[in-house]
Amino acid sequence: MMLLSLVLAHFRDLPDAVRLALDYVLRRKALAAEAASVQRRAILSGRYPQLRVSLQRLDLLRGQVASKILRGLGAHETPQQYQQALARWRDEREALESEIARQIPEMRLEHELASADARAVALHLQASGTLVEFVRFHPCHFQAVKARGKAQWGRERYAAFVLAAGEGAAVQLVDLGDAAPIDDAIRRFRAEITGDPLPPNDDQARMAPTRDATPPQSNLGAGGELLRLLIAPLQELFQQRPSLVLAPDGELNRLSFAALPTDSGCLSDRYAIRYVSCGRDLVRFAEPASNAGSPPLIVADPAFDLGASASANPGSGPRSRATSVAATQPGKMAALCSLLGGRGRSEDERSPDPAGTPRAALAEASGEPAWTGRRSRDLDRAGYRFTPLPGSRVEGEAVARHLGTGALLGEQALEGRCKKRRSPTIVHLATHGFFLEDQPREHESGSLGDAGHRLSHQENPLLRSGLALAGANTFLREHRVVADEMEDGLLTAEDVAGLDLLDTDLVFLSACETGLGDVQVGEGVFGLRRAFVVAGARTLIMSLWKVDDVATALLVDRFYTALLAGDGKGEALRQAQHELRSATVGTLRATWLNPENRSRLAAGDPAIRQQLNALLAYPEQTRPFQDPYYWAGFILQGDDGAGARG
Repeated sequence: MMLLSLVLAHFRDLPDAVRLALDYVLRRKALAAEAASVQRRAILSGRYPQLRVSLQRLDLLRGQVASKILRGLGAHETPQQYQQALARWRDEREALESEIARQIPEMRLEHELASADARAVALHLQASGTLVEFVRFHPCHFQAVKARGKAQWGRERYAAFVLAAGEGAAVQLVDLGDAAPIDDAIRRFRAEITGDPLPPNDDQARMAPTRDATPPQSNLGAGGELLRLLIAPLQELFQQRPSLVLAPDGELNRLSFAALPTDSGCLSDRYAIRYVSCGRDLVRFAEPASNAGSPPLIVADPAFDLGASASANPGSGPRSRATSVAATQPGKMAALCSLLGGRGRSEDERSPDPAGTPRAALAEASGEPAWTGRRSRDLDRAGYRFTPLPGSRVEGEAVARHLGTGALLGEQALEGRCKKRRSPTIVHLATHGFFLEDQPREHESGSLGDAGHRLSHQENPLLRSGLALAGANTFLREHRVVADEMEDGLLTAEDVAGLDLLDTDLVFLSACETGLGDVQVGEGVFGLRRAFVVAGARTLIMSLWKVDDVATALLVDRFYTALLAGDGKGEALRQAQHELRSATVGTLRATWLNPENRSRLAAGDPAIRQQLNALLAYPEQTRPFQDPYYWAGFILQGDDGAGARG
């Protein structure tokens, strides 16, 4: 970014120059998502009836492409014919998208961008707030001479604009340094919290995760580095203001700033933190939220094996939890590990929890090395499938009671039913999420008949993340649709982007890694995170890593309790996270994990019942959920004000 490089190199001390650079960023960052969102709002407004046929054809083509990818080769189809069909539909889809875009005036987008400058953003910040607009960029070396072998563009760096609330607020610009060490520290910090291994090509020392009942001091390694690299250079500029609005860029989109360790706790103990795609979002949030939404949509505990044949359904018998994933059908299993958000690896490749901690005891009781949660129970070791989530049913029923409405549970949690709903005021989805890392394309070596392989080699990032609904296993394993409105049982990010959520105030994605996706510098995260914004949702709560089933159900219950008591969405999430961190075994035993709830959470699974009993056997003052792993994965992006309107 040439303008930013120029200001950093020569005009950092000139307020007008720094403000000009921020204005440029505010009008350019996440521009593709903004354009898609504006176009979507225009289409759904009904002002363009002449486009109805084209839009119907576009939806059909999107469905054909997604279904073809999932089904793979037809019975009498060659790989070449398969690729030709996909290419033909994609070309037609892109042509239709271009035609539709040409017929929708762009003046509204231009107007919105023209009104998004530093002054407008400062006026819409809360009085106690500070915007931190992060930018990842290649610095320009203006003195470089190519003829002498000098590169014009340097290695990527991060910079941050800091803007306080109020008219006339000064803009500060801080160079945060090379991007590589920051990105590496983010990867290591995430590994410390989640227990996942670092990517195989990471050349830094692998650090064993530490999960115990006395965090966050155990995570000062990479977290301390990030605090020094990202927060320390900016902290004086915050001037004791307790609210931070963060607009990440690059790999910062994968970081839970709230979890960063400080000398006395976590960063969330000092600041109320929320996220936006770009600072200009604050101008849009100044418009009052619509009251035209329909009743809330709550989906939980889908019947993933809906109508599955007996041979395809492993049943409810004991599971071999110690079986190596890689040892069973290596190619297919590794692909599904990727499909379900993880990496194919043996159980013994996990770093064990420290002895004598609640997690270690749970592991010992169940024969597993870590607490079995919404992510770690993604994969049945006897074969790939989405496994039941009894905790999500308890959660969904509790949310329905809070909001005074019904819920789509089990066999009712159908993709078609979800898509038919128009702008529910609140959308709560408690199920498995999936996110596929972008992989090299290996059509020659991979089997197009392998569902996992097909899913992990797609160019469109919006097809590589989504949510599992009723019948997902049935479709993936048997390629059958067994119920009206089931469709393929996979609500992809592309599906989400086509929904009507223009009057939806809140989407709560209670599933693993729903905040992840393909990170593109300057454009944010291509996945569910972006798709819900494009669809029109005002606020999104999502997870940045695998989430624990029981802890999440408890956090969700406390969130809606606070929301319905009148707290804003951001404050309700912070309060719920604080209560989860502070909850003692004695409190849990007497309230949320009473015998009735324990029975419902276990849902007949003796291993889960044993884990819950092991948890509650700890001394009453033990705080089993205070590790950031349990609470800091959930972040709020968007408007943090106003309570529930359900």
